[in-house]
Amino acid sequence: MTTAATVPRVGDLVAEKYRVLRVIADGGMGLVFEAHHELLGKSVALKFPLPELAQVPSVAERFLSEARLCARIENEHVVRILDAARLNGLPYIVMEFLKGTTLSGLLGRRWDRARAAAFARQLLDGLGAVHALGVVHRDVKPDNVLVVQSTRGSVLKLVDFGIAKDSIPRETIKHLTRAGVMLGTPAYMAPEQIRDPLHADLRADLYSVGILLFEMLSGSSPFTGRTVQELADEALVGKLRSLLDLAPDTPQSLVEIVSRATAVEPAKRFQTAAEFGGALAPFASGWLDEPPGDAGQTIADRHAPWTEPGTQGVTTHTERGSTVGQAPVTRTDGAPAPPVATKHLAGVGQGSSARRPRRTRYVRGLAGLALAVAALIVLVAFIAARRKAREESERDALSPTLVSKAPATLEVAPIAPEELPALAETSGEPAQPVPLKPAAANVKRDGASP
Repeated sequence: MTTAATVPRVGDLVAEKYRVLRVIADGGMGLVFEAHHELLGKSVALKFPLPELAQVPSVAERFLSEARLCARIENEHVVRILDAARLNGLPYIVMEFLKGTTLSGLLGRRWDRARAAAFARQLLDGLGAVHALGVVHRDVKPDNVLVVQSTRGSVLKLVDFGIAKDSIPRETIKHLTRAGVMLGTPAYMAPEQIRDPLHADLRADLYSVGILLFEMLSGSSPFTGRTVQELADEALVGKLRSLLDLAPDTPQSLVEIVSRATAVEPAKRFQTAAEFGGALAPFASGWLDEPPGDAGQTIADRHAPWTEPGTQGVTTHTERGSTVGQAPVTRTDGAPAPPVATKHLAGVGQGSSARRPRRTRYVRGLAGLALAVAALIVLVAFIAARRKAREESERDALSPTLVSKAPATLEVAPIAPEELPALAETSGEPAQPVPLKPAAANVKRDGASP
């Protein structure tokens, strides 16, 4: 290309049917937009090559080879290509718009080994279809794996074949290598790919899956390096942390599978995706699906750093999540493209219409039942306490009334002896003398001593 490449603006109508909505991802070799198909009323993803790289001879034409090779792959674990064309000389690809979460949003904690093995087997199934066409992905990493929901549960989709072998000409790779650009992500790149990306074969992809499997089982990266150089140095000599140190309950046979997949020498690794997947089959049996996270995230909402406008040349990111060096995106009017959405992942998706797995529904049902029983017990105890308090209050209020209505004590006046004959006459009976009880011997009498 001799003129500056033109990328669409938000609101533009591409090919008279794709309405551009937003910039959603910055891939290894291109820029991805979310667009709305005006005729079909559905969302699609539009991928354009970075204008900076599109100026390299033959890149524009070879960019379309990604569409051609992906269109030939018929596998549920590989993103589908719907169309390909050119816009003002700039090629672009139309892909299915996937709604889910990237694998990177699910890492950072230990997984159940059955789930880890099942996810790795899905990836290997997709890579097997890719490798069958003689294609090597060369950038298998969490940001390039999307987890979407289907009626059968979580389905992994491999995306972004921008730096796949056979999609970039050798002269372009040499040009990028001389410019200091690393094709791939150091934390997931096989040692031979770091040394010479031209000679990396399908076993480099299997190495990347081995690193992903390590992270799923342990919750941590096998490397301790923080810079691109440190990560590359550790990978080249096979300086990986011990899986057993991070996940002591991992079966020895599974540890050996991960160790073989991440061997420094390609000849010591699994030689095909089918062989690797077969070794994991016993560990994936009995796995029950679980929600992967934010089901509202899309193929575009991935960790994609944005190069600040005005940066000259091609730059190399030093983050673990980086891919091929990125270049600033410009338009013909000189205005920078809108920043890439970098929505970070968090927990369980909200508003997802995806099917809830049975185990999750069962556990939540038990929890709800337990809460209901506890609430009922508290309610009964509260009512009983209120009733007892009311009864005690009524009894206390009634006690003074009962005391005030008790009969008064009858006081009888003493009768003098001289009144007795009169009483006898009244009654008609002779008066009887009243016996007098002698005083105790030890009682003093008036004026006498005992």
